[in-house]
Amino acid sequence: MNKKLKVFTDEAQKVIDQAEEIARRWKHEQVGTEAFLVSLLSTYTAKPSRAERVLRDLGISPARVVFEICLLVQAGETPTDAGDVPHTPRVKKVIEYAIDEAKDHHLDQDVGVEYLLLGLLREQDGVAGQVLMNLNLRLEAIREQILCLDDEDRES
Repeated sequence: MNKKLKVFTDEAQKVIDQAEEIARRWKHEQVGTEAFLVSLLSTYTAKPSRAERVLRDLGISPARVVFEICLLVQAGETPTDAGDVPHTPRVKKVIEYAIDEAKDHHLDQDVGVEYLLLGLLREQDGVAGQVLMNLNLRLEAIREQILCLDDEDRES
């Protein structure tokens, strides 16, 4: 019998929370996929996240991705309230996709940042998905790389 998902790892939850702060800094009224991706690649921890490792293993610098997003993002005109910044429907879909991907790969583990990356790629209409695809990142390549990381982590 498989353990039920608690939903997100601490690191993934931190990404979700930080995306709201990024949207607020950009004076956006909602958290879009672009803020979500920047959060995913700029949540600093003692070691690189699994999402960063996946990108690097595929020859993509996380800093390059953030740079590409920042070229496209324009700040809003009015500061947002200090309260919660809601997620766009696309970000909600990204989260649903991430949960689906985690269930498909690891029914006994929580949703980590690498699955948020998969969710962003699956939501191709968002700014983040477009940037990732423009950098020639493909869903199947990311899935394969995650499986390789799983094998590496099991061996260490």
